[in-house]
Amino acid sequence: LTPKFPNPKYVSLHLSENNNYNPMFLNQRYKQIKLEYVRCSCNKHKPCAICNEKSTKISIPDNTECIFFNPYISKNLQSIALDSEWLDEGALQVTAKNPDSYVKISSVFTGVEYDKTRVVYKSIKPDWQQVFHIPINDLNDQFFLLEVYDSNAFSKHKLLRYYVLDIMDFMEVRDGTIKGKHLDLKCDLTLNGSSSGKLHFTADFYSLTTPISKNTITINHLYLLITYQRQDGCFELTDDVANLFNFPSKDDLIKSFVAYAHNNEVAKELHVDVWSSALITAFLNALLWTHEREWRTVYAKTETYLSETVTDLETKERLYSLANNFVIDHFKVSEWENEDQKRSLGISVVSKKIIITRRTVTVRHVRRYMSYQKDTGCFELTS
Repeated sequence: LTPKFPNPKYVSLHLSENNNYNPMFLNQRYKQIKLEYVRCSCNKHKPCAICNEKSTKISIPDNTECIFFNPYISKNLQSIALDSEWLDEGALQVTAKNPDSYVKISSVFTGVEYDKTRVVYKSIKPDWQQVFHIPINDLNDQFFLLEVYDSNAFSKHKLLRYYVLDIMDFMEVRDGTIKGKHLDLKCDLTLNGSSSGKLHFTADFYSLTTPISKNTITINHLYLLITYQRQDGCFELTDDVANLFNFPSKDDLIKSFVAYAHNNEVAKELHVDVWSSALITAFLNALLWTHEREWRTVYAKTETYLSETVTDLETKERLYSLANNFVIDHFKVSEWENEDQKRSLGISVVSKKIIITRRTVTVRHVRRYMSYQKDTGCFELTS
């Protein structure tokens, strides 16, 4: 940096990202910062209008040609003030570490982690563009902790900043009823009492206390349902899952399903989580068919789980049939969107020809085809 002004007593260097500078010898996690050279009009050894309170002072010894340092961009460092008697011809190179940031959402009281965003690499202005659906079962657990971390593949992730969100900011309780309201917030992030950086997010609350039926179900119920699925595709039978079927607890759902399956001893011997997963597939087909594109992947994972858990083909088919009939009768479903929906629920369709396409084939079709293969590898041509 060669001073443009003679014998400056105080200068300010404003930082902005230099996208054109990407030398091969620098680690990709670091970028050079473009420096704008400005002479401070006050010529005093203290921050002025140009050098605000977020500036960092750096003393430069005489005859210094080059200085390397790493200002941490998450602190919103806007300028660097150089305090020196003389700035002769020399150079100042500044690099900045761009954090690999993500946000973790958890409960303040219980510490339970609800979800977290993907990692946005090497950015001081990450834009995650993700939506999370978090069930609220207890109004006493009313604070969400939003923590911004710097991801690290080889060491402990570093907490950069955090914000505590009160759920009452996007809902209101009045006359015994709960209503949601839209929240669009740019909040200040803090750490150790210091406030620096902002996080922009929106939040909405949807009440799901209305009994579910074909007429009242919405895509928000689907988003809630998706949060109940395990990584292996299973839907563990819990009170939350039972609530989707308008039962107050899982025990009530078990009693109702066992009574319905009184003649199906094989199905009753299966684990309750297998029942629950099969019931969810029927729930999706019967009540959320119009959103089939949204739950197609969820459905496929559950089918895979059931195929791996229930290996006997006939038992599995009887389970699907029992689950479909239970959901249809329980929710009193009598109207269908199209013939494909009826086929998905095992309802007889009068048709001259059924065309199986790549779109309609499922894991169940594949398993049934495999069952027709003989030990020799041959598929005998039968009806």
